[in-house]
Amino acid sequence: MNRNEALKIIRAAAKARGRQVRLNTKSGKGSHAKLYVGLARTIIPNKVSPLLLKMILKQLDLED
Repeated sequence: MNRNEALKIIRAAAKARGRQVRLNTKSGKGSHAKLYVGLARTIIPNKVSPLLLKMILKQLDLED
């Protein structure tokens, strides 16, 4: 899946927990961008596998 599809899932999970999502495409290298959810942050690439999405959700404390 691409970054936009993954962001839809991440935004829905963050909204359910009352957290703000911010994406900074300028500070990442190449095809990567920094993703901020509340006070947590991680790096998200253009192509996101289902396993990577699960790991990102866990890093951001959005996993059920």
